[in-house]
Amino acid sequence: MSGRYRPDESALPGQLWRTIHLVSLLLLTPAYSYRRFQTNRDLSSLVPINFVTHAGVSLTSACFAHGIFEDSRAEKCISNLLAAQFRRFIVDLYWDPSSRQFMFCPVSINSVSRSLHSGSLPLLPNTARSRRVPNLSLSKRAEGTTLAFETLRPRWNFARRGGLRYNVRQATSSIVENALDDTARTSESSTTAAVPVATSTDPSGTTMDDIGPAQCSPTLNLSFFASLIMDYINNTPTSLNANLLFLQFNVHAADSEDASTNPAVAVSGPDLPSPTELVGNVLDAVASSFSYQPSELLNHRVNLNDSWYATGASEQPVSEYFTTETFPGGQSTPDGWPSERFVELQRLKRVLLGWGIVHRRMEDYDFTGDSDVVFPQDYLLSSTDVRPNSTEQPAPACFFNVEQESVGRHNSSWAVSFLNENSASGGSLDKLQSLANNLTSCGIAPILNVTLNNQTADQNSSQYVQFVQSTIWNWAQDEPRNFSTSDANGRDNESTQGQFRCALMDTSTASTSGRWRVEYCSMHHRVACRTANQPYLWQLSDESVPFSEAEVSCKPNSSFSVPRTALENTYLYHHILSISEAAQSNLSGDGSGVWLNFDSLDTEACWIANRQNGSCPYFDEEALRQRTVLVPVIAALVVLLLTALTLFVKCNKNRRNSRKRVRGEGGWDYEGVPS
Repeated sequence: MSGRYRPDESALPGQLWRTIHLVSLLLLTPAYSYRRFQTNRDLSSLVPINFVTHAGVSLTSACFAHGIFEDSRAEKCISNLLAAQFRRFIVDLYWDPSSRQFMFCPVSINSVSRSLHSGSLPLLPNTARSRRVPNLSLSKRAEGTTLAFETLRPRWNFARRGGLRYNVRQATSSIVENALDDTARTSESSTTAAVPVATSTDPSGTTMDDIGPAQCSPTLNLSFFASLIMDYINNTPTSLNANLLFLQFNVHAADSEDASTNPAVAVSGPDLPSPTELVGNVLDAVASSFSYQPSELLNHRVNLNDSWYATGASEQPVSEYFTTETFPGGQSTPDGWPSERFVELQRLKRVLLGWGIVHRRMEDYDFTGDSDVVFPQDYLLSSTDVRPNSTEQPAPACFFNVEQESVGRHNSSWAVSFLNENSASGGSLDKLQSLANNLTSCGIAPILNVTLNNQTADQNSSQYVQFVQSTIWNWAQDEPRNFSTSDANGRDNESTQGQFRCALMDTSTASTSGRWRVEYCSMHHRVACRTANQPYLWQLSDESVPFSEAEVSCKPNSSFSVPRTALENTYLYHHILSISEAAQSNLSGDGSGVWLNFDSLDTEACWIANRQNGSCPYFDEEALRQRTVLVPVIAALVVLLLTALTLFVKCNKNRRNSRKRVRGEGGWDYEGVPS
């Protein structure tokens, strides 16, 4: 069975686009709530992807927490998470030697109906040890920078149905497993008779095998997931709605149904996946066309002049985020990553694949066979510890340090933190949202590793949408508001400089805490200026000026700019807070706030940074000029169609009323019209 991208309406961050179709005509208008996500993506589009924070989620926690592994539910759940704008996915895969496929179900589906045999093979200790996959010769962090990994153990809350009860075994998923000694245990050879498989039927009519602690569909496998991702990519093909996804795979071996009495053995020899059954090969449809691969990264790093720098200056990644080395005829980098704009628009790629946790029972898996497609273990993830403190606000690790303003001194490359029930008291949504917001501001991507209110994303997608929205670091609540022809005081917006189309960092109250709002462009405010193009060095203009004069108000060796990441925004906000009280009194101008180089002066609702070519990149100018003509034409055609339908119904009614009954010979009645 193939998976399809079919999200619930409630999972979408507002209606993404309002569309009007007429023959071959398609008009697109961005909806308010989606503009907030689009702002996040567009601002960071030139920042190397390893320094951009995205909300992530464990599929085991968000979709399979109740032990139900069924196609339609999984399809709905994963679709909802994609629509909610999760960008990083932790995927637990279980190799089932009996069915020869990677499954989402942790229990071997065919093991119950066949004879089980365990020979003198090494057995897994009570708590498994992780095995690291050999790294590529790539450097992902600055030298001397290490981040501690956190041990997390979320639990599945298996709900048994249909009167079937089993001994529920604790399982681990999407976690960094404890390392124990290498001593393997062996068991005596034993043979068990075949056991009939208990089944249950889902409300949708799907039959599932009730095996051990889970209910499993035999078709919910890696191929199903790959086809769903492909359908998502095909349904989001434009620069308006395309996003880059990061898929990290944890590899486990499926257990037998009676694992509590018959300990699982290591997978070896012919039971291991063959070359055609490797993860990279199964994901071929995605990997071959749409994944940015390790070999590409290595080739692009060797000569930047032929790769990332081969585009125009305005399209090149921000080089201050990585180390560059000069050689005759070009430049190279030992640790750089491309920007999302380069990956999506230049390379036309949408996915990066990486290894996560490798269960010791799968240590003989052929990782070399996937090395051209899948990045090494933890290469796209660097976990940092987050622990709650005694107050309501947890105390996360933070890469903001007022005394360290260079990228190399506090390297937040690929920094993430897994959030579970222990991360916030009781795992409540409000506290998890607050923690996710704090982590994002600190340059750390939050990975949701808990089932919100014990409901999976197919049962209640809205709370997962709320979690992702808490990672929006720029616009304040209900922003950006649309401009209007006049405000509440009747001020006219006839000139472009008077329109409600310029962005301001609001410092008026503690609740805004560096968030942005729209402002009349004619107002006077001080200006945010980036120093020497450094990500975390900011200064303010001496004078308050209207937006039109902001560019020339910055001091030498600085330029009018806008934060591109959450951590850059945090540095700017704290720089504003750090200025003296005397300077604070001059900060207000026409109200508290600082101009940012972000506006929609060219096109309504199209916000662009640093006046990129001065025009909106999402709309065709000729189409925009025709828009005022096309919309009335469409409206007129709709009215004409409704009028025609009304006349048709009225004429048909009159015709029926004009008939009369006539008695014929033999007493028969028939309908006729007067002659």
